[in-house]
Order: sequence, then C-alpha cells, then structure tokens
Amino acid sequence: DQSIAREELGLPQNVPLILFGAAGGSVDPRKGFDLLLKALPLVQESMSAQGMSSLELVVFGQDAPKGESDLANLKIPTHYMGPIHNDHTLQLLYSAADVMVVPSRQETFGQTASEALACGCPVAAFGATGLLDVVEHLSCGYLAKPYDPQDLATGIEWLIRSQQDEKNAGRLHESSLRLAARKHAVDHFSYPVIARQYLTAYQKAIQMRVKRFRRNI
Repeated sequence: DQSIAREELGLPQNVPLILFGAAGGSVDPRKGFDLLLKALPLVQESMSAQGMSSLELVVFGQDAPKGESDLANLKIPTHYMGPIHNDHTLQLLYSAADVMVVPSRQETFGQTASEALACGCPVAAFGATGLLDVVEHLSCGYLAKPYDPQDLATGIEWLIRSQQDEKNAGRLHESSLRLAARKHAVDHFSYPVIARQYLTAYQKAIQMRVKRFRRNI
C-alpha cells in the first residue's frame, strides 16, 4: 500500500512523489538526469496552474550532493535515499512513488522500469532504446518523444493526474494505472514467462543443431 510504504520511509503522504534511481545517475549522461531537470519545472508550473499539489522528488542510488546542486535551484523538495542494498527497501520506494521516471538516453533494457512496474508504479520514459520493450504507452506508463523534456513533463503530469483523479473519485486502492503496471510486469517479466522464453530459445537451437547434424551424415 502506498501510504504504508511512505510511512515506513518517512516520506510525505499527500504530495505527488516522483522517483528517480540509478547508481551515479546524476553524472552519467546516458541516464538523462539533465533531461529530468529540464522537465521538472515544467511539471511543477503546469500543476500549480491547475491548483494541484506541488511535487517532490525522491532519488535513490546516490547520496545528497555536497554543496550547491542543480536541484536546489529548482526549489523542488528532494529526498535522497542513498544506495539501496536490499529488495525490501526498493519495493517500498517503488510502492511509495506516484511515478518512476527513467529519462535515459540509452538503456539496453531498463531494469528500474521493470522493477517499478512490478511494484505497481507507472513509468515515464522516452520512447527509445530498451525502454520500448518495457513500458506500454498510455497503459502502464508514458513514452515521451526522444529526448523532449516538454513531452516528458507532459507524461509525468498525465500519470500523476490520472491517479489523483481516481483518488478523488473514491478509488483509493484500485488505481487502474497501478493495476495495469503490475499486470504488465507479471505478464511479460515474471519468472514463468521468462523461463518459457528461454526454453523456446533452447529448443530452437537444439532443432537447428539436429538439422545440421543430419545434413552432414
């Protein structure tokens, strides 16, 4: 439950929480943290204009920077959770967030995205590289135009607003986005699904080997 996860982590209850996580992600250009920094004020401005709650950012995988940071200039409250060394804390973080943002320029797959979906947290990302195989656009997340901070901001806001609209309608524990996120992860990335894919790949490889062997007899 989102409220329980926030309570355990000491995070605020009644504000939208945006989650970003990567080891050294703020300095690795492939992780696109600079693109997220450009998108956040756009989200904040749009939400404020609509009378929605101001957002806060949660960052894991790194400690708070020493001295002045780019985030300080944005005046967005930021919670640094540091490196995470156990699955339970990861589950709490994903469950606590309204949106997991994976603004990567380059990903072979995007494991944080699949982990977030598995915990029922929708994902905002760019529609490029490995994340195309992880996130289903407008179903369990939002795939923005590569690498457009404005469209990423649109996606983040849409994911937050959709969940808030459901909460306001009294659907506190059955957000369709969060249910869709969990279902997508189970349907595509759970152990039985991946095991069947490996089995199929091995069977095809064996069949090809047998055919070559028979041709050489």
